[in-house]
Amino acid sequence: MAATLNMQAFQTTAGTLPYPFVRVNRRVVTASAIVVALHAALIGVVLIAQLTATVTSSQTVARLESNIRGPDDLPGKTIGSVPGTVAADYLTQRGLPFASVTSADQGMRMLLQGDVQAIVFDSPTLQYWAARSGKGVLAVVGPIFRPEKYGIAVANGSALRKPINEALLGTYADGTYEQIYGKWFSRGN
Repeated sequence: MAATLNMQAFQTTAGTLPYPFVRVNRRVVTASAIVVALHAALIGVVLIAQLTATVTSSQTVARLESNIRGPDDLPGKTIGSVPGTVAADYLTQRGLPFASVTSADQGMRMLLQGDVQAIVFDSPTLQYWAARSGKGVLAVVGPIFRPEKYGIAVANGSALRKPINEALLGTYADGTYEQIYGKWFSRGN
């Protein structure tokens, strides 16, 4: 049903005083009742928005605050790792089952969707994944619990060994290494 708004005067027994009112479906609604209803609706919207914001922020904080701080926190958690790697061997030696992860995209997707609670893999790779694909909600936590060395292999007696070593030392000395590291890798805890 359509309603028509009419502004009229309301007569009282004490005399004629102008009171605005609206006739809607044979009910008289005064302007003050409309103001009260609008205020109640506004307050309701604000309260619902506040409740929604509180619940959403609580859930976000809960997701950001992981109870995994290092290798000792892994038992009982769902873990992802790449089979055949040093990380997978470490988990197997500790008797920790893990879901097979075959790519960085799959690992990030599993972690972000909650299919796994942690990914155990090479620290530099995890730092790269967290920095590039972590969407600001993933972090590398805990210490490096099984340090591994990386290197550049050249043939014995290669003329490349000395220039490679000098270039690497130069990047450390002039700060280039830190700039590159900061650009491509997250800092972990």
